[in-house]
Amino acid sequence: MTLADVDQATLVPGLQRIAAAIEAEGGGDADWNRLTPALSEDAGTGDAGVVVLTGAQAGEPLPAVAVGGAVVVVLGGAGAGGRNGLILHRAGGLAEVLTGAAPNAAPDDPAAEAAVLALVRRLGFAGVVVRGTTGLVAPMAATLTDAARHLAALHGAAPVATVLDAWQQRVAGLPDGTGKPGGRAALVGALYAALANQGLRLLGSGIAQRPSDIDLVLRRGLGWPGHVPGPMLWADRRGLLVLRADLAARAGQDAGLWQPAPLIDQLIGQELRLSALDRA
Repeated sequence: MTLADVDQATLVPGLQRIAAAIEAEGGGDADWNRLTPALSEDAGTGDAGVVVLTGAQAGEPLPAVAVGGAVVVVLGGAGAGGRNGLILHRAGGLAEVLTGAAPNAAPDDPAAEAAVLALVRRLGFAGVVVRGTTGLVAPMAATLTDAARHLAALHGAAPVATVLDAWQQRVAGLPDGTGKPGGRAALVGALYAALANQGLRLLGSGIAQRPSDIDLVLRRGLGWPGHVPGPMLWADRRGLLVLRADLAARAGQDAGLWQPAPLIDQLIGQELRLSALDRA
C-alpha cells in the first residue's frame, strides 16, 4: 500500500496519524512495513492500495475508517480553506466517500467529492458519497447481525444460518432458540424488512443519498451475491404499504429493528415508490 500526499510537509503528519492509528489498533511492524510513503506525483494511480492524504493537519484526529472490509474515503474540514482526504484500501470493492458534513446538508465541496469519486473509480472500486462520518457498511452490517440473532433466538440458529448462507453472509454467535422453527420465506422476509427499514432510516436522515447506494454497499462492501436482490430493490418490488405492514407486525418484538422508518409514511403519503429517490 502506498501513502501519498502533495508535499513532504503534509505527508509526514499524515504518516504520523496512520502510525498512531495502527498502534492504537494493536498493529505492529508488519502492518507498518506494508505502507510505502510517496509524494502524489510518484504514486501510481493504478495501485489499488494507494492512500491519498490531502491537506492533512497534524492536530486533527484520524476518523474511524475500519468498517466491514470496505475502502473508505474520508473528507473533512482541515481549516483555512483546506480539506482532508483519506482513501484507505481494505478488502472488498467498495469505496465510501464520507464527507463529514451534517446529514441533509448541502455538499461543502461538490468538486472535491467528484474528484475523489473519479479517483476511486480509476482505482477500480465502486464508490458512494455518504454524509457524516459513519458510512453505510457499518450500520447495515450491524442491522443484519442484530436481526439474525433476534430471529435465531426465536426460531433457532440453523434456519437463520441457512438464509444467511444463501446471501453469502456470516453472523457469529447466533443463539439457538427453542421456539417454533421459522419457515424460510418468513425468515427471508423478516431479515429483508429489517435491512430495508435501516436503509430507509439512513435515507430519511440524509446520511445515504439514494436507495441504490445502499444495495451497492451491501454487494461490494459486504459480499452480497449478485443474483440476490438487495434489500432496497426488494422493498421497492414488495411495495411500501406491504413493507410497512410487515414491519408493524414485528415492531413489538424489537422496535429498533422493525419500527417503521418515518420515511415510509412520507413516501406513501406522496404516492412515491422507493425507486423515485434514485431519480431525485
